[in-house]
Amino acid sequence: MTMKLKVLIVDDEIYICRLVQSLIRWEDLDLTCLALCQSADEALVAIEYQMPHIVITDIRLGEGEEKDGLALVKLLAEKYPDIRCILISGYQRFEYAQMAVKWGVKDYLLKPISREELNSCLESVARDIRSHMLQIEELPPNKSAREYFLLKLAYKNLDFITYGIGEVNEKFAYHFSASCFCLGIIKLDDSHHLCENLESFGGKIKNLFKQVFGELCSDLEMVLEDTKAERFVFLVNYSPAVRERIRSRIVKFREVLSSRLRSYPGIHVTAVVGQEAASVAGLVSSYGLCMEWEAGRVVLGTDQVLEADHGLMDEKISLDPDRYHLSHYMDLLDMEGIREACESVIQDAVPQFARSPHKTADWFREFFAFFIRGMGRLHLDFDGREPEEYRYIRELRHFPSVQVLKEQFLSSVEEIVLEYTQNKQKPKSSMIQEIDRYIYEHYDSKISLETIAGAVHLSSAYLGILYKKETNQNLSDAIARVRIEKAKEKLSQTDDSITEIAISVGYRDIKSFRKQFLKNVGVTPSEYREFHR
Repeated sequence: MTMKLKVLIVDDEIYICRLVQSLIRWEDLDLTCLALCQSADEALVAIEYQMPHIVITDIRLGEGEEKDGLALVKLLAEKYPDIRCILISGYQRFEYAQMAVKWGVKDYLLKPISREELNSCLESVARDIRSHMLQIEELPPNKSAREYFLLKLAYKNLDFITYGIGEVNEKFAYHFSASCFCLGIIKLDDSHHLCENLESFGGKIKNLFKQVFGELCSDLEMVLEDTKAERFVFLVNYSPAVRERIRSRIVKFREVLSSRLRSYPGIHVTAVVGQEAASVAGLVSSYGLCMEWEAGRVVLGTDQVLEADHGLMDEKISLDPDRYHLSHYMDLLDMEGIREACESVIQDAVPQFARSPHKTADWFREFFAFFIRGMGRLHLDFDGREPEEYRYIRELRHFPSVQVLKEQFLSSVEEIVLEYTQNKQKPKSSMIQEIDRYIYEHYDSKISLETIAGAVHLSSAYLGILYKKETNQNLSDAIARVRIEKAKEKLSQTDDSITEIAISVGYRDIKSFRKQFLKNVGVTPSEYREFHR
């Protein structure tokens, strides 16, 4: 008999959820509907406890919602990579599809929803999922059956979490016999020395683990979960009689491992231990708690054993950089002001870190992304990459404390601003200088690619390519930048109305001016004038 796959439907309009539900051929496709959710946060709770195989979500989940469908997909890609997502959208926009692909979404449907298209998509997705699940009996080339079981158990994405002890022993070569299970994490923080050698060094760590725990356990296993994350997952099975000794051995193991890694300067070894479970299924929630406490080690402290005995407070850490006028200092490229504003923003957040330690690193990630996108918005020639491409974000998981997170953040920000200002000072070619001169002299009139091309005696097609190649920005963005800079001067130095200023810098449509100003500066013309007068 084919196992039914579980489906969760998400849309802020309940009638859309019910419409999607009514279109699906549940019995024919061997699918079952778990829940109808009206927000990303509601969906995440349902996913945590019900573990669907497929999530169908709209891209838009309400105007006031903090998370849209793309944000939900991103979270699932990071935390539950085996869940397949189907995105539904009324917007036929290429950038949505691009972002969806980035987070692993292969299935993207446009409204109005077609019954045939939806069911065809679900049939294909279900076939892929079942094909993948059939492969769990096959041994991956680089993992033992025991390691494979432990990894899949940790990621909570296979139905064998409901297996009894006998089934696990038979299928995955374990020898569980006792009634107590404990799952935990060994997290190594080091982004420069150990990571490159961790695969080979991992064998020594696993042997040490067996030496410390072997005599007390019915069975045990440890696996390197992710070389880049420098994280090991371990599982021990033991009798109630040795419960206290197991806990003390975990302390001993961490200490011995730490001492053996002293030759790697600056490394931190933290153990996170989950709540004791009486079954394989009970380990799933235990692992989730371990991951939260591991993320919280930057506040709770590294180089110790953290007991993940209850959930941490799930309070959002507020981020309000412009309370200290950070965008203003970024606009002026005032490094001293940028640094002081960033330090103030971080200082304000410190009390909240203590309440939600597991969200601290994510907060720094969000703050860094704000800075990168703000630089791109304020300086159109800023060669900004996606935040994930910067070294700070790549190494974020290895920073062991709030102090290091802060120091590295400020250092990275200063490096980015310095690099940008140095690039701005590089001399431009004579042709680019001539083009820029024309823009500065005619920004208040109707100028276009064709008018500039005629003035500098180039074809319009070649002009656009040349300017983009040498300045890394489109000519239209360069024109807008000059116009908005001139508008900023007039807003701060004159009493002319906003409409008069818009016309004087080349805009005939006041709505277009307001939109471009908000895009470039991050505030409206009125707000800018109020702040600078």
